[in-house]
Amino acid sequence: MKFLNKNVLFLISILVVPLVLTAEPKRSKQGFSNWGDVCKERKSTVVQIFTCRNHLDIFEPFRAPEQSIVSGSGVVISQDGYVLTNYHVVDEASNDEVRKKVGIYAQTCLSGKKRFELQYIGGCPSRDVALLQFTPESFKSYKAITKQEGMPFAELVDSDKIVEAQPIMLLGHPDGEEEVKITVGYVKGRTVTPKGALIQTTAPVNHGDSGGPFFDEQGRVIGLCVAKKVNAECFGYIIPTNNIMLMFDDLEKNKILRPPCWGIAFIPTNESTRAYLKCPEEGVYISDIVDGALAAQAGFKRGDIIVAVDDRPLDASGYLFADWTAEKVSLVDYVNRMAIGSDIKFTYYRAGLPINVTVTSITRNVADVDFFYPCFEAQPDYEIFAGMVVSQLTLNHVALLVAQYGSVEQGLMKYTQEESKLEPRLLITSIFNTSQLHLSRALTRKVNLLSKINGKSVNTIKEFREAVLAGKNEQFFTIETDAGAFIALPLQEVLKEEGVLSDSYHYKQSDLVALLKK
Repeated sequence: MKFLNKNVLFLISILVVPLVLTAEPKRSKQGFSNWGDVCKERKSTVVQIFTCRNHLDIFEPFRAPEQSIVSGSGVVISQDGYVLTNYHVVDEASNDEVRKKVGIYAQTCLSGKKRFELQYIGGCPSRDVALLQFTPESFKSYKAITKQEGMPFAELVDSDKIVEAQPIMLLGHPDGEEEVKITVGYVKGRTVTPKGALIQTTAPVNHGDSGGPFFDEQGRVIGLCVAKKVNAECFGYIIPTNNIMLMFDDLEKNKILRPPCWGIAFIPTNESTRAYLKCPEEGVYISDIVDGALAAQAGFKRGDIIVAVDDRPLDASGYLFADWTAEKVSLVDYVNRMAIGSDIKFTYYRAGLPINVTVTSITRNVADVDFFYPCFEAQPDYEIFAGMVVSQLTLNHVALLVAQYGSVEQGLMKYTQEESKLEPRLLITSIFNTSQLHLSRALTRKVNLLSKINGKSVNTIKEFREAVLAGKNEQFFTIETDAGAFIALPLQEVLKEEGVLSDSYHYKQSDLVALLKK
């Protein structure tokens, strides 16, 4: 009997232990029993993302891009390998047009050091969200390695139900470490940023955690790690899942998604102002309208007072109650929360009369002066002639110039305002040191916006080329800038110099040279 009992116990131990080791951790109504269980169950849904980056020099775009590799985190959200991450994790990905590859790869804890190619579906840089997917080949390879039919994925939860002081957990790859790491913290509250309304957390976050998922106690994703507060400890930011889910359909349709541009500025009103304007309700005064933006298309004018949105009354500061929170939200937060394609009803007063209008929220078109996103959008046109590089002005230029020089001459900051984005401009982005133009010392400012070439106004590269060719039979080639600078160069000497400069600075001579010599 004792022998039989020992054998029975031995058999039981063989059969039971593996089941215990592979069984899902017990979950109560409050969630898993501890964060260790959440980590164990969800770490396989987290991926480390590697982006082979080609950094374009937008001031000398003829040069070969600088190469680097950056890493971040992401989370698998479907069995067929869709992945969410931050846009800045995949920004400037290399673009191999011949092989149709974008240089984005993923690594998971279930597949060792094997990296799988991802395809870029779409992204919203202003909200810092990108949607990726395992390519068919990498998905097939993943299944072969892991012996699974589909990928482990995490469920996205309603982030509006997240409350202050709720414990949450981040899984990511801090500082580029290839093993998944855990960070636990609490919800601090919510805040409004240029990236939209974000959740604040006490959980410490680091470089490499970007795009990593924050989980609740049920192991569901409440949002993506996006940033930390500079010079502050235990102060991270989370993009809520509800903000992301509103964009899903549009991310699948747009390589670069630009949210709606309402183009409206407003200020609070007081009782006497409303009485003077014959408005019997609280609301906000429209102080400015951008031509061509949604508000202008809807018929709003300066001096109107908006009193309600979707029949929700505004207070005198432009705040209202929404369904997703017990606290008041601003008018801007409310309309930005609406999914693209949503109809939004506005009630406003003009000359003492109430007016109702319904506006459809649509994506913004690319402005003439805007950010552009290498790899996912075409590079803006440029021209090299007379010892200078001339480019279409973009907000990429503006951002870098402001970072380098602070208060930029020429008032370049105005191009960050919506009304100034609607007219194209040309910027001299580089002047070659050995050129006649540089030696003349006529263009000494840090920022030189072109106004005229050969006496003709130029705002686009097409106009620049036309103006250059129009002076083919003239003795001098002339340049004028917004700042009032003027220089005349002997055209024939400019043409002779082109060969020397192209050899010295390693660029292909412009077609303009051949056309001017004919």
